[in-house]
Amino acid sequence: MLEPLALEALRESLHTCVDALQRRRASEIPEALIDRLVDLDWLEWRGGGLHLTTTGENIYRQEVAQRRAIAERAERSASPSKSKA
Repeated sequence: MLEPLALEALRESLHTCVDALQRRRASEIPEALIDRLVDLDWLEWRGGGLHLTTTGENIYRQEVAQRRAIAERAERSASPSKSKA
């Protein structure tokens, strides 16, 4: 079982990996990280290329949704609240 901090770091790393894959820059992903994410079934080698698995896609979507929610909360707290007269 992964420690919560280690899991969070891997989730963040997955976000970076997806970015690299979308830019067709898989060579920028450290081999040790690829091996770890393949072991977790978040990435897989398919047809000579590195791809997200269904599990990886789900985790990535959760990470994106969480980042959006945090950004929206920060935006709401930064904007002055309007009081009704």
